[in-house]
Amino acid sequence: MREAKRLIVFLGDILTIGLSFFATLIISYPRELSEQIKIHAYPFIILYLAWIIIIYVFNLYEPNNLKPGIEGAKMIGWSLFTCLVVGIIFFYFIPLYGISPKTNLLINLAIFGVLFILWRRICFRWFSKIYKRKVLIIGDNVFAKYLDNVYRSNPHLGFTSLGITKDSEEAKRRIAEENVDSVVLEEGQNIDLLKDLISQKVTIIPLGSAYQTIFQISPLELVSPSEVISLAEEKDLLIYRFFSRILEIIFSTIILIITLPITIISAIFIMLEDGAPFLYKQSRVGENGRTFLLYKFRSMTRDAEKDGAKWAEKSDSRVTRVGKILRKTHIDEIPQMWNILKGDLALVGPRPERPEFVTMLEKEVPYYFLRHTIKPGFTGWAQVKFRYARTLDDSRTKFEYDLYYMKNRNIFMDLGIIIKTAQIIFTH
Repeated sequence: MREAKRLIVFLGDILTIGLSFFATLIISYPRELSEQIKIHAYPFIILYLAWIIIIYVFNLYEPNNLKPGIEGAKMIGWSLFTCLVVGIIFFYFIPLYGISPKTNLLINLAIFGVLFILWRRICFRWFSKIYKRKVLIIGDNVFAKYLDNVYRSNPHLGFTSLGITKDSEEAKRRIAEENVDSVVLEEGQNIDLLKDLISQKVTIIPLGSAYQTIFQISPLELVSPSEVISLAEEKDLLIYRFFSRILEIIFSTIILIITLPITIISAIFIMLEDGAPFLYKQSRVGENGRTFLLYKFRSMTRDAEKDGAKWAEKSDSRVTRVGKILRKTHIDEIPQMWNILKGDLALVGPRPERPEFVTMLEKEVPYYFLRHTIKPGFTGWAQVKFRYARTLDDSRTKFEYDLYYMKNRNIFMDLGIIIKTAQIIFTH
């Protein structure tokens, strides 16, 4: 059902793109429409493919992102802005097609934007009334109760919640009497109940999967042993690793070159305020538990860790005046491009922690060792979804986001995280 909804939204976007294209040409060239279609069709089709990828990367094909609100408006706004930037780059920095549609590009995007928003409002109302499945939640933990509330307050997700039960016999009776379509099932239910559900051809959704689909996080309480084994033994697809590595080399090389003046200026100001060195090298734990040196511009005093390693605080007195600027602008992270180029870091992945913290976190946080089964990243899902970790509880929550990423990562998710990271850097 979720895939069917995504397909409907996608097909609607194709239609709105086509309508916006023809509407733009009718407005601009009413008397030479046929000729202008031939001139504009090929380059705009290529551009539209990029727009579809951008919309996908911003998670705007997910049914749970259709609900009107501030967050949804931000996602749509940023996706349309990114489409505009890509359009400008496509036509003006890669001028291969002999057209430079300044006005047409703006008209086209404006028409598409209106239709795009209108189509999502239609889908929200439509999905709230049809495509609904009766769902019974079998379980008794806080996640089951929270999921029940979410289903009740978000009808566009496609579920009519029939409530929660923890009794197997009651569940069997209600499934038969109330024509239940789907069951969200907590781990640890008895074999007889599972047998009955399968025989009645009821769709079974593990509680962990249902929760993760909506909230994009993997609570440790819902992680099953089979998932742990699967993640621990997971072998990356060669194609994914190949294209990711190419992207990392290109990206890090470009950033190192264009930020060279910033690097020189930063080094001078750091040494003027607090002396050498201007680079800070710190041991971090990487893939397979291997340690490596992470590079940053030094933003703290030289004796910041004379009493040992500790988590950074919100208003940390160890941070220098120059360091505050470097941190606020994220300029202090630029040297990590060298780590990416060397292969210590991926562009996207769980952020690497210090060995001292890893030793402690592996004792306190279940399954924490799984973070080291993949290469750590310059940015990650936890970084764009959660605040900076300053406590053990924060680190636990960030690990739950890391788990979600590890289960779902792909090249499009990585691109979305990169775009979201850029958005955070330029708006905070």
